Amino acid sequence: MEPVLLTGLIRRYLDQTDTLKKRNTYRKYNVVLTRFEKHFTGRRLEQISIEELDDFIVKLKKSGLSANTVLHNVIIIAQFFRRERPARHYARTAIARSYSLAPADVLRRGAVKISYGL
Repeated sequence: MEPVLLTGLIRRYLDQTDTLKKRNTYRKYNVVLTRFEKHFTGRRLEQISIEELDDFIVKLKKSGLSANTVLHNVIIIAQFFRRERPARHYARTAIARSYSLAPADVLRRGAVKISYGL
């Protein structure tokens, strides 16, 4: 089976979200995952390293988004990774399985704390 680009996986995930979730949920997922897709244009899911995910999260925070918004973005992206892991069997997506977010730390210090547990 030929590897699928991130764009294709996100489009399929959003199509499913549009069908199965409420309209406002779909709109939020669309904004978050489209931003994620643009940051990693032309890449496959398994090509995205943990360090690149960290850099993306830092970029979100530095762009002026609130800590709470960044946290919600990370949760949506982690859900996407979890969903794709069983279907694609990518080793890199194990990061989504072990995301450990600390909301209190995010709100207090304005940083996202992530534990990967690999």
